Amino acid sequence: MTVPSFVGAAAADDIRAAAEEIGLPAATDLAAKAASLAYDARSLADALQAAVGAVADPAVLESLAAAPLAGLRPVPQTTANRRRQARNRAALADYLGGLASVRLAEVLSAATWPDRPQALDARNRVVDALDVRAAGAPALVYAALRTLATVATDRIAATAGELPEIIEAEPGGVLPTLVLAWRWYASTDRADGIARHAGAVRPGFVPADPIRIEAP
Repeated sequence: MTVPSFVGAAAADDIRAAAEEIGLPAATDLAAKAASLAYDARSLADALQAAVGAVADPAVLESLAAAPLAGLRPVPQTTANRRRQARNRAALADYLGGLASVRLAEVLSAATWPDRPQALDARNRVVDALDVRAAGAPALVYAALRTLATVATDRIAATAGELPEIIEAEPGGVLPTLVLAWRWYASTDRADGIARHAGAVRPGFVPADPIRIEAP
């Protein structure tokens, strides 16, 4: 079936929008070849996979996974060709969101975390992203996403178990980190860690407000 030129041009614009959301340099090739990729579904799928696979920023991936192409003006479905254009965009957004969810699971499960709460937060972000994609997915896709979620979360959980727990502590006044390190850990070696967790502005001193520290 011949694709009307304006439908192909609209698809190319959507591909460029996807490339912009993915970001450069990861999507440089995708953006450059948008006009030809609009007419070649297999090559488009490969180009999208390569572009998303080059993204390492979890924030970018979470945005792509949650609402791909959401900023584009809706297509008025007034004619058969407009409805076709809308279906093309929906398919592109769904594929892009799926790729981003999978890539997010890869990135977060391979990351290094400084403490247990941050690792467990990453685990929850993976579950949330994959759950969105699994909802309403065909049986085989659903099963694959659940398997990925299990593998990724198990890996993060195993890492989290080896990390320090974080608790809230009361300094009891504006005190030197060396004093607090000795009080809480019986060791002045932990003073720098206390300052880091407290976000101390005045070097060597911690405000009187409760702060989060590694559990003794």
